[in-house]
Amino acid sequence: MMSSDTASSETGVSSRGSSPTDLSVRVKRRPIPRKGHRKSRNGCLSCKRRKVKCDEVMPRCGICTRLKLTCVFDEKRSNAPAGGALRPPQAPPRSLTTDPSWFNISDIRFLQHFMSSAYPTLPLDGWVVWQGVSQMSHEYEFLVHAMLGLGASHLNLLLQGSYAEAAVKHRVIAMKGLNTFLSNAHLSLHNADAAFAATLILAFQSYQMEDGLVDFLTMIRGCHLVGVHALADFDNSLFRTFEREMYLKSVGNLIQPETISDNFGPTLAQGFCDNTKKLAPLCKSVQDLEYLGLLQRVATATINDPLQAHHDHTMLYDKLGSFTPEEFAHFVDPRNYTAQLLILHMLLLDYIMDASLDGMTKASTNRPQNKIDFHKFILLSWSEKIVEGLPAAYVACAEWPIHHARQLCLGDTSELYLPKETGEEGNQPFTLEMFEHLY
Repeated sequence: MMSSDTASSETGVSSRGSSPTDLSVRVKRRPIPRKGHRKSRNGCLSCKRRKVKCDEVMPRCGICTRLKLTCVFDEKRSNAPAGGALRPPQAPPRSLTTDPSWFNISDIRFLQHFMSSAYPTLPLDGWVVWQGVSQMSHEYEFLVHAMLGLGASHLNLLLQGSYAEAAVKHRVIAMKGLNTFLSNAHLSLHNADAAFAATLILAFQSYQMEDGLVDFLTMIRGCHLVGVHALADFDNSLFRTFEREMYLKSVGNLIQPETISDNFGPTLAQGFCDNTKKLAPLCKSVQDLEYLGLLQRVATATINDPLQAHHDHTMLYDKLGSFTPEEFAHFVDPRNYTAQLLILHMLLLDYIMDASLDGMTKASTNRPQNKIDFHKFILLSWSEKIVEGLPAAYVACAEWPIHHARQLCLGDTSELYLPKETGEEGNQPFTLEMFEHLY
């Protein structure tokens, strides 16, 4: 039983000389909680300096985005709100489905092959980058399916058609998942890295497919759009070495003048430029003329300034991303015969520029190397397919590049083997609209 002193001390009121009126005035009232506001010290430094409430969206908050201010978050910021209350645990990352029908024992081989030999050759010497990608893949179904698809495609080339169906299955799932993700997800830095990685992987898989030319160009455009519109904090991205200055620095450390001239000396470069001049009267649009000019710049620079040639070569891909959706669809239309000739010349330049780096990139890394040079297969296959679709009036402009493509590849095309990747679902055509909501 409490004493009167104890009881009075717990109410905070003296037991002497207290009336009911006094009690009603002096008893402490429970504070009314504030509604609609949570005190937080986790806002960006810019909002703190301006003393405004930050929405804490990373990597760049809404206010800084709207006012075009530099947005920086304190790396040592507290993980708990003011007052010592614990922040509710965040939802765990989305994990892969446990449906066993989606994965089988062969997928383990595809993943292992992707990580050891089949991962994209960009960024240059990028094995560490792709290790980082593999560590985040469990959070994104579309990403792991893209990795499995490329691993299966590469094994399909090595083993001459054993895994075509699996390669297509994983590719279709990855493309559908990526399309849904880009349409619905908030592209934080982590999400944008996953989307960029999957798009780049799908582009490289397209480059190993006989009928993958339009898919390849679309995915390259997708990489540009995701990089420009989603990777706002590129300096902290897994793919920061993709930034042009860092890429060219890596190229400069590898390149030697003779590596381009071995395949593309002054005589060949001049022949390339002379042949592209024949295309000028055929160009009916500004984008065709601009692309033609870029092709000539790359070829000319290979003679005296290989590093500048690599710089201009990157602009060929950037140009695809700068097209409007309508311009891009027109550019890759097989019935746009002028653009088909431009793409034919671009494929030849791609092979030459990639070959100038390939040997030195392999020499600078201890990773396992691919056992097949599929670049020759693709150059010949895609080039001849373009020529087959040209009307007779355009074929004369294609003779020079197709002749030199065969020479560079030491090619007798009758010996060309490239397994088709068609499975039960078929090699579904890629929709050009996939990335256009990012435009």
